[in-house]
Amino acid sequence: EDLPENQKNEVQSIYDAASTLLEIINNILDVSRIESGKEEKREKTYDIRKVIMQLTSVITSKVDQNKVNFTVNIDKDVPKFLISDELKIYQILMNLLSNAVKYTDVGHIDFTIKSDNVGEMATLKFIVADTGIGIKESDYDKLFVKFSRIHNQENYNEVEGTGLGLVITKKLVELLGGTISFTSKYKVGTTFTVVLPQKIDFN
Repeated sequence: EDLPENQKNEVQSIYDAASTLLEIINNILDVSRIESGKEEKREKTYDIRKVIMQLTSVITSKVDQNKVNFTVNIDKDVPKFLISDELKIYQILMNLLSNAVKYTDVGHIDFTIKSDNVGEMATLKFIVADTGIGIKESDYDKLFVKFSRIHNQENYNEVEGTGLGLVITKKLVELLGGTISFTSKYKVGTTFTVVLPQKIDFN
């Protein structure tokens, strides 16, 4: 409706706060479900390129395209149809890409997908590289610890959350039989690499 400007700002603040609270609650529930052993793999055939297109659409809308260049590169060896848990893969990649957007004010975010295929198996490698604030070496051991957020002076007031995003991501990756690793240099950027084994659907 046609609200006065001050009321529009207040409504937006309420919406933002509610969205943040909902994200926090969902993250806590996700961690609890995974740690209780109630989270299971739900494997089915899916189109990896469709997942990438959906992710690209969401992330593009979040990026300040005047300051950050977001690129996606899918290697030709990546099979069209794979068998795995599509929703968990989407969540893993969305967490990593959203994290890159949060901490990258200028420069670029590069999303690369590769695959090493042997028989009916594909080992997918997802790489998210950014030129964001980076991580101090002294903070490396905090990255996958629950409720442990890294507070750099540059981002302390701008970025909200509980520090659960990467914890959930790591647990989901391990649930799918994969690995997650990272390299980072403070004030230069960070690169996350997720490796996931999956079956190829040739039908």
